[in-house]
Amino acid sequence: TLGVEGAQNYQDPDLRDFEVVDSKSQTSTSTFVAENGATSLSTIQTKRYRLKPKRKGKLWIGSPKVSVKGKRHQASALTIRVNAFDKTKKTNSANQIASTLELLPGFTPPNPSKVQEELFVHTFVDKKEVIVGEQITVTRLLYSDAEILTLDPISLSFGDALNASLFSPKKNLQTFDAQIGDKHFLVALVSQEALFPIEIGVYQVPAYQAKVATMDTPFKAPVYVRSAFENVVVSELPEGMPTSMDSSYVGRYELHANVDRNFLKQGEALTLTLTVSGSGAIERLLPPDLKFDGFEFRKPRDYEETIDVVNGQLRGEKRFRYWTVPKKSGDLTIPAIEIDYYDPRLKVYEKAVSLPIPITVKGSVENSNENIDGEMNEGNVISSDIKLLKKIITLKSRKPKKNMSKKTLIGLLLAPWLVLCCLVLFMKIKNREESNTPRARLKRARLLAQRQLKEAMSDKKQSLHGKSVNRMTTALLSYLEERTGRRLTTLTRTGLRRTLKECDLADNDIEKIFNVLSKNDAASYASVSTSAQEFDGCLKETEQLLKHFESIHMTYLEEGQ
Repeated sequence: TLGVEGAQNYQDPDLRDFEVVDSKSQTSTSTFVAENGATSLSTIQTKRYRLKPKRKGKLWIGSPKVSVKGKRHQASALTIRVNAFDKTKKTNSANQIASTLELLPGFTPPNPSKVQEELFVHTFVDKKEVIVGEQITVTRLLYSDAEILTLDPISLSFGDALNASLFSPKKNLQTFDAQIGDKHFLVALVSQEALFPIEIGVYQVPAYQAKVATMDTPFKAPVYVRSAFENVVVSELPEGMPTSMDSSYVGRYELHANVDRNFLKQGEALTLTLTVSGSGAIERLLPPDLKFDGFEFRKPRDYEETIDVVNGQLRGEKRFRYWTVPKKSGDLTIPAIEIDYYDPRLKVYEKAVSLPIPITVKGSVENSNENIDGEMNEGNVISSDIKLLKKIITLKSRKPKKNMSKKTLIGLLLAPWLVLCCLVLFMKIKNREESNTPRARLKRARLLAQRQLKEAMSDKKQSLHGKSVNRMTTALLSYLEERTGRRLTTLTRTGLRRTLKECDLADNDIEKIFNVLSKNDAASYASVSTSAQEFDGCLKETEQLLKHFESIHMTYLEEGQ
């Protein structure tokens, strides 16, 4: 690579020992303004050669020559030593590249017609047909015939599928060599996701979009690249599904159960922790219903989840905590808990089973002073060596002292009542703000929506149109979640429609919601081809719909109803 400023009458170097595979020239012009106001123009010409040695041994690259402002200049000559060609090393290198690509799940080579392009993204999936809720691994490779300088991916919308990132590149891309036909490419892994389709039909994997700059792009400025769509057929669960099975349990799972204590008194509470671990859409799992003789479990309202990537599979665990008060005393047992799931690898229905847990409940409600060991709880009775005070101090006269004024006495009498009234008023105001009253929920929903719309406007000003539309969708769903008390972002379109009907929303209002969501999805998928007016239209419709819902009553559903 040769770079010369202000070049004229450029003369190529002597390359008689090499075959010129490719050569490209690039010229850039810059303008500088000095402190005295004078303007200077700087022109830099860059020429790149791709060379192939004709023989082994000591080879010579001659001096390039150029004229600059009437003066003749030349660079130093270069000497390169070329070793003998080793066929074994070439075979090993080719095998190593092939094995690297074969490690990627579902790898298929690019279409040979891509050899005509200098820069493109190749997308492939590991499965073309899956069961609803089964993992799809989507891999995207960036092919370039020149060194890759920068990569700026554009956020994607995955529609009716849960997604988790398996790989995203760091600041510096790791590249390796590949060959398509007779053309040499640099290849970089730029994205890999795990997708879990939640609707039956044909799922369209979104196209990868990014701005990429290479050594060959004009002035090293980024250019827009976009991959093709991939279609995956999503089928329903096969016949034989157990009646007690929840359709979210698709994958491979294990079940563990434990309690916070095994000995307690009747009337005391017990916490049961149920841990579901394995590979699959952990985020989608719902808590199973527990019904056992002698126990009445409340459905959990909170959970903890941990997600990790192991060998390209999404793995993790989800913990549900149940609360109960045993109805009986004596030696009880929480029997083995079972959950049914579908294993897409073995194509069979399986069961995950926990171990039974023994529980001992002592005493009765009337005998609450008796502890677990059957002894009296000495902390609840008065010991015999404690004597009551015989000398009791009493108020001998209700008449205040003469040195205490009447105003001071009234103030002392009223002060506790004033403090109490202020405290009660403060607690009522605080409870109103934190409670689940319709007004409090409406206020929280309004703040969430306003925050998301403000961020959407900020993204739009930065030309992040796809991200801006996703913010609008999040604003609408967050608003509805706070008003209805249900998690809506993980629901399917069918589940979302059913939940909104349970909240007493009118059919025309539900259609308005789905109309806005569909427009936002369409604008997000085609964010590059969508005009600014269409983005403004999406924002305006979202704001109008949120304003419309300010006066609409929504039934608040407790989680689990």
